[in-house]
Amino acid sequence: MKYAYKTRYGSPEAAKVKAAGAKWNPDMKLWLSETPVDGLEAVQPNHTYVWKMYNEKNGQPATRTVNNLRMYDPEKIPDEAVAGLIGHVNDGTFLGACCVEAIKLYTETRKRGLDTQYFWSTPDWEDKLKEE
Repeated sequence: MKYAYKTRYGSPEAAKVKAAGAKWNPDMKLWLSETPVDGLEAVQPNHTYVWKMYNEKNGQPATRTVNNLRMYDPEKIPDEAVAGLIGHVNDGTFLGACCVEAIKLYTETRKRGLDTQYFWSTPDWEDKLKEE
């Protein structure tokens, strides 16, 4: 799935998304669609939520793999290590694609030298990067 939409139950937007062929994902509480829906803005779930969902579904391999990035000097995180991690979580699902975005955000945070201790439990990390 390439697009996600958040709507209110029973709203005209929900009907529009459903009519466009989107499928409801009860775990993520989002409509997932292969194609964009005219007139509605797609959403990107925050990294804390998608990471939690991925680990629940896959037995926490993502968290173990991300921990491997911590052993590198923040300014010298090898691209191969990041690519390997992305390949590990990118399973072709919407959830996997969201995790890829979370990894990119995490890597950018590390490369800028910011403290990542609470990264996976702080949903507004994108805002912190914009402030830097």
